[in-house]
Amino acid sequence: MSSQTSSTFESLHAAVDPRGFAFVEGAAMRAILEPFGPLTDWDAFADSWNRLELDTYMADGGRYRRRRHATFAAPAKGPITRKPHQPHYQSLDYNPLHGGIERWFEPVEEEFGAGSSLGGIAPEQVFCFATGNTARLRKLNCGLIECGRAADFVFLDRAQHTAGRTLLESVALGDIPGVGMVVIDGSVRCHRSRNTPPATEVPVVTTPH
Repeated sequence: MSSQTSSTFESLHAAVDPRGFAFVEGAAMRAILEPFGPLTDWDAFADSWNRLELDTYMADGGRYRRRRHATFAAPAKGPITRKPHQPHYQSLDYNPLHGGIERWFEPVEEEFGAGSSLGGIAPEQVFCFATGNTARLRKLNCGLIECGRAADFVFLDRAQHTAGRTLLESVALGDIPGVGMVVIDGSVRCHRSRNTPPATEVPVVTTPH
């Protein structure tokens, strides 16, 4: 894999837009984030991820996912405000695997829901935060954007029926990305998602002439 890194917001955006990922050193990421708001509560915010609660709604009966939940209102004008705690609900059409029920998760801790580190973060930066979480938990050699790691790919696009005009804009509006294809060990393992909103555009595999 390429060792190219991003060190500015512009280079980060330029890298994520066509490739879907970017590798950013921790110090560089902090410098990118600070112009959008102070990170005075960063250490405490990062530590709060050690207090995520168990997701007991996994359809396979698994006990391997932890999360908290919060709902925010983001009007076209005015401040973003937190709504009263409520269940996470998705219809069966939207999520055939886990939809159709009210899923009550523990709330995001109040001080961090209103903290400086959670606000003003661009979608492409959030993607970078999640890199490697599953790999570290499962002790896998993949899932990390790093030299020498296995290069598996998930091809994403804006989900169908989103109001966003692009993938990043749809994520900024609160929609999850649409999965178009997953490539593992150089082979296509699955195509357009069926358990979450499918991608608007999907990759096409062609054979060389």
